[in-house]
Amino acid sequence: MTKIKISLFLITFFTFIPNILKGQDKAINFDGSNDYILIPDNNQLDLINNYTLEAWIFPDTFNWLGGILSKYQSSGANGYTLRLTDQSPYSGLGFDEKTTNTGVLNSNQWHHIAAVNNQGVRSIYIDGTEFNLSGS
Repeated sequence: MTKIKISLFLITFFTFIPNILKGQDKAINFDGSNDYILIPDNNQLDLINNYTLEAWIFPDTFNWLGGILSKYQSSGANGYTLRLTDQSPYSGLGFDEKTTNTGVLNSNQWHHIAAVNNQGVRSIYIDGTEFNLSGS
């Protein structure tokens, strides 16, 4: 049995590791023109009190209010937004009407974003570091 397990491990290792080492890009690539993924509405997406929005982003340029993740129909709706700021050079983040300073994101670099709403208290983390949010 040991020889079979070792043989299967080696076959698996040498079959899949070369594909990983090639660095294949498996991200969705948006060209910046009318790009989005539409997910049908569902009550389970109605996040109100406690939720975390997470995304990996790789901005090659920064655009005014560039969307990352949102469920937002109108100002009175119980929605949420995570996007680039409306302050030039747009290299900050906006989360539910609160914003970071600009310059917290770099172009042509992967960033992990985690936006947390804990009973109405908003926090945002970029690459594991918490950044201040301001606004209403």
